[in-house]
Amino acid sequence: MRARHCASPSVPRTAVLPAVTAACLLAAGVVEAQEPRPAIDSVFPATGDAEGGTRVTITGSGFLGAMSVSFGGVAADDVVVWTPLQVSCTVPPHAAGPVSVVVTTPVGSNGPNELFAYTSEKPAPTVTVVVPSSGGSRGGTVVTLTGSGFTGATAVTFGGVAATELVVLSDTELRCTTPVHAAGAASVVVRTADGTNAANELYTFVAGNTPPTVAEVSPERGPTRGGTLVTLEGTGFLGAASVTFGGERATNVVVLGETQLRCLTPPHRQGAVSVVVTTPDGSNGPNTLFTYVGDGWLVRRAPARTADRVAKPTRSRRP
Repeated sequence: MRARHCASPSVPRTAVLPAVTAACLLAAGVVEAQEPRPAIDSVFPATGDAEGGTRVTITGSGFLGAMSVSFGGVAADDVVVWTPLQVSCTVPPHAAGPVSVVVTTPVGSNGPNELFAYTSEKPAPTVTVVVPSSGGSRGGTVVTLTGSGFTGATAVTFGGVAATELVVLSDTELRCTTPVHAAGAASVVVRTADGTNAANELYTFVAGNTPPTVAEVSPERGPTRGGTLVTLEGTGFLGAASVTFGGERATNVVVLGETQLRCLTPPHRQGAVSVVVTTPDGSNGPNTLFTYVGDGWLVRRAPARTADRVAKPTRSRRP
């Protein structure tokens, strides 16, 4: 039996032909095989911020030679064709809502869809830890909050009362000073443009604050005319209203922290005196941590010179 040969008629490239005829024309080189148009099965992740920048992976078919990817008609950036079945890209900015994701190749584009959605809201902040977790009801305690979404924080409240001296250290950490509040547990809430965190009991106000204590004064002596720069070590110095030496008020008081302050001693007669720090929470107890001495008294005597310590030779008497 003689073999059948396909005829080679001249036909338009767009003609719709029966399968057998199409196969013969393809074999004869009259028409060319073409890649199928792209099709999209999924986009991951399927949502992203309206500001753009989300990196997504598109899965489907017919992606070979992809020239562009668009989201809602806006071209994506950094398009990478990994295989005919997978493409990745960076989504562009777009108004909030679902959009059609379209891959375009030399063969054509996929059909409309709603495989990606833009969101306009970022996650609300969260607060997980407050350090320290308690403080006096008079406020003034410097605390550090740890959580997420703190960037752009506009306020922090403790039991509904605004904190002061808010400093955002990073997206996960901020610092502030507690307000005056009644004793008891309080919810610590951070507010940003994206909302507020959930209610909690992460901080406890304690009735009253502990009065200050003074453990050390350095130097521990100074002249009666005053003016000695001294450093006090102790606790509860925040908010110090005054420092006195034997009842006389010190000057140039600088609170360096909860446990340290510096000041200039006032004039006072000779003798040991009590150094008292007063804050809104009270004063420390009496003591004798500083001593006034005569103006000519040396706080530190210079060491003797070596020559002065060498014994002078003595002359022996003749018999």
